[in-house]
Amino acid sequence: MSKTPFSFLSLRMGGAILGLLLGTLLHTLPCEALTLHHPLGPSLLAATGILDRSSLGSVPLVLRPWRSLEEAGAVLAKEPGGLAVLPTTTAAFLAERGIPLHLLGVHLWKAFFLLSPRENPLKDLSAAGGTRILVPFGRGDVADGVLRTLLKASSVRNVKLLYASPQEGVALLAAGKIDGAVLPEPFATLARRGGAHALDLQVEWARRFGGRPRLPVTGLFRVGTLDPATEQAAVAAFQRSVARALRDPQGAGAVAAETLHMEPALVREAGRRLTLEFVPPRAAAPELRRFFEILSRHAPETLPPNPDRALDLP
Repeated sequence: MSKTPFSFLSLRMGGAILGLLLGTLLHTLPCEALTLHHPLGPSLLAATGILDRSSLGSVPLVLRPWRSLEEAGAVLAKEPGGLAVLPTTTAAFLAERGIPLHLLGVHLWKAFFLLSPRENPLKDLSAAGGTRILVPFGRGDVADGVLRTLLKASSVRNVKLLYASPQEGVALLAAGKIDGAVLPEPFATLARRGGAHALDLQVEWARRFGGRPRLPVTGLFRVGTLDPATEQAAVAAFQRSVARALRDPQGAGAVAAETLHMEPALVREAGRRLTLEFVPPRAAAPELRRFFEILSRHAPETLPPNPDRALDLP
C-alpha cells in the first residue's frame, strides 16, 4: 500500500477552514442565530445545506463543530441551547448526566465497517478470536458498543480492543500492526483503496439480531428549550439539508470536502456507503429501543442504565 495521504485527512486543517466559513456565516446571519453543534467529520454531508445556506429557509441556523465526544459534552454542559447532532448512545449518557437533550430525529443509519488486511481478512466475526482490533473515538461510543455486542453475541473471546483515531486505524492497518479496525467513512473507503477487506457491521447486526441492515447511529437533538415555531423551522431546515445531500450527492460532497479539507472523490465515494434518512422521533423510537435493549444485554458498559428514559423517547 502506498503511503497514506494524511495531509488531506487532517481534521485540524478542516477545522481551520470550517472556522473561516463559520465566521462568514456569523457576519451574515442575525446575532440571535440558532446554533447547531455538529461533529467535525464525514457525517457533515447531512448538514451541507446548512453550511452553504441552501437549506436554511427562514431560520438563522449556524453550524459549530465539535471534534471529540469529550468536547461535545463539555460545550453542551456549559452552553445549553440550540441543536446538537450526537451519536445516540452518547446523547443517552449526556442526558443521564443532566444535559437537557430532546430527540428531534435520527438521520444516520449506516456508518461502520470492520476493515482487515487482504492477506488475512476477517470475513466473519467468528474468526476474530485472538485478534487486535482498533475502535475509533473511545469506550462507550456507538462503534464500541456495536463491536462489543457482536463479538459477545458470536461467543468470540480474547479480542484485544485498542482505542485511537480513525486516521491512526488506517495507518496501523496498512502497517500490519493490528488485525482489524472499525472505521467510519471516509476512512473505511480510504482503507479499501489500499486493498483492505471490509465487513459491513450493519449487515452483521441484522444477521445476528434480525431487522433491517441499519442502526440508529446519529440523531438531531434539542438542547434545553426552544419556542415551538423556532424548533419546527430549525428541524425543517435540517430535513431539507439531509434531502439535499440525497438529491445532490456531488454538490453536498464538494461542500463537505472543502470544509473538511478532504479529497472530493473520496468524500463522494464514502457518501455512497452512508445511509441517510431523517426519521422523526415517534417513527424512530421502536428501532432505538430495540438497539438500546440489545446493547444493554450484551455490552451494558456502553449505555446508561435507562437510555430510553434519559432521552424521553415517545
